[in-house]
Amino acid sequence: MKPFFTLLLLPFAFCIQAHSQTHVVPVSYTTTGSFLGPLANTQRTYQLLINANQLTPLVGQTLKGITFGRLASATVAWPDSDVTYTNYDIYLSESVAPAQRSLTFANNIVGTQTRVRSGALTITAGSFPPDPAPNNFGAVIGFTDGYAYNGGHLLVEIRHTGFTGTSVSVEAITTSGTGYGTNFSACWVGNYSGTSTTTQGNFAITRFTHDAGLPLTLSSFKAVRRSEDASLEWTTASEQNTQQFSVERSTDSRVFSSIGTVAAAGNSNSAINYQFTDRNITSLGVKLLYYRLKMVDKDGLYKYSPIATVNISKTGAVITLYPNPVKDIATLSVNAEKQETVQYTIIAANGKQVQTGRYLFTQGNNLFNVNVAQLPAGNYYLRLEGTNTSERIGFMKQ
Repeated sequence: MKPFFTLLLLPFAFCIQAHSQTHVVPVSYTTTGSFLGPLANTQRTYQLLINANQLTPLVGQTLKGITFGRLASATVAWPDSDVTYTNYDIYLSESVAPAQRSLTFANNIVGTQTRVRSGALTITAGSFPPDPAPNNFGAVIGFTDGYAYNGGHLLVEIRHTGFTGTSVSVEAITTSGTGYGTNFSACWVGNYSGTSTTTQGNFAITRFTHDAGLPLTLSSFKAVRRSEDASLEWTTASEQNTQQFSVERSTDSRVFSSIGTVAAAGNSNSAINYQFTDRNITSLGVKLLYYRLKMVDKDGLYKYSPIATVNISKTGAVITLYPNPVKDIATLSVNAEKQETVQYTIIAANGKQVQTGRYLFTQGNNLFNVNVAQLPAGNYYLRLEGTNTSERIGFMKQ
């Protein structure tokens, strides 16, 4: 029998942007065309190369999301019903100068690309209103992880699959428009995994959202099985401009879907407790469920909480890892059903195994130190494999 466990995330400070600022690229422009790319219903790989002279206000800021503007001729909001991309991935990195743009995508990348969002993207009905002029931008496409911009030319790479529904064009500057090829440039191909193209592309006018420094502090988040249900419980220590918490669930830790929302306080300087119940989890036909919170502010920005996990089984054994996030040493607490030797592996977000070893679980309560002091900051999993145990626990290294 696999041990039942609840991953308890003990108190920690976790911040999201609550008040945001924006910056439009190009800094000044006259719209000369349109582009069917960022919001197309078919596959795209699209690169936008931006000169550092267009990004001066962003130096030292953390970029949190992007969006695009509707055409001045638009008369109705888009989309008319929700649309969902199976994958909408965004990468940021330093870039070659726009004048040196290559039609081979890899040649435009300087240094290491950072994936700031990945996975499914749902754009809700009416998120991109018509443009009464000028520049009525749509809802923010938020980044899962912020990107610290410290100067230099910037490359934005978007790779997305298609969706069932109607595409929409966005405001853009054509290849003959003022500033194209010096202040900015672009290239694209109709393929999610494209590596090169034979054509350049119009530059979609882009609005970046970045930090303004007012956080939401999440002090605890846990998932607990209660009979046939899962109870999600969390506490915020303070909130500024918050809108809602979207509770998301996954059966594989990779693809999450929303199962409900809880309204946020908006503004608070005292502790607030929240709770959400996921009913009848035993009917889902899986052994393990993953939960996270999508914490959304009134500007449309969001950040994800660490993942909490519930194992659907009949035994009363409990495994917890704390604190989470961890700076140097975490404690693994195990209430084991029986004695066994368990192999442990720490796995980085890119799938690389960075640490391995063994624990001897004795029947009853056990405490083990998990030393992660030498690991770089980031997200990891602790995988436990034994005769009676097969679990994966997510944690964040500070």
